[in-house]
Amino acid sequence: MSDFGLYASIYEQLRVYADGLDCALVNLRSRDTNVVTKAREELVILLRKIGSTDTLQPDSKLVTTVLAQELRSSVDELIRLFVSLANSLEKNKPSEDELTNLERIASAIDKECASTGRRMRGRL
Repeated sequence: MSDFGLYASIYEQLRVYADGLDCALVNLRSRDTNVVTKAREELVILLRKIGSTDTLQPDSKLVTTVLAQELRSSVDELIRLFVSLANSLEKNKPSEDELTNLERIASAIDKECASTGRRMRGRL
């Protein structure tokens, strides 16, 4: 596989998570309780997927590894964070600290998407 193909594949996988996370974060601030509830449900699914230790989901492992590097955390610490956030969101609206963590995660994925996009265009 060419470098472009590799970076395009990485970008595509990261972008799926970035888009899902970004949309859910925007919807969490809605005044419509149905929209907020749906956003929480989507975030729980997303966080459980990237916090999974299932080795049959390489896309989630890629995201976790990228986040560990970007956020300077261990993979185990991130998995605990994802599980904790998912459990909390399943029961309640997110606290300010939880929103901050979610925004930090979203920002890190967005940053890596931008970096991967530059690599695809040959601008490292």
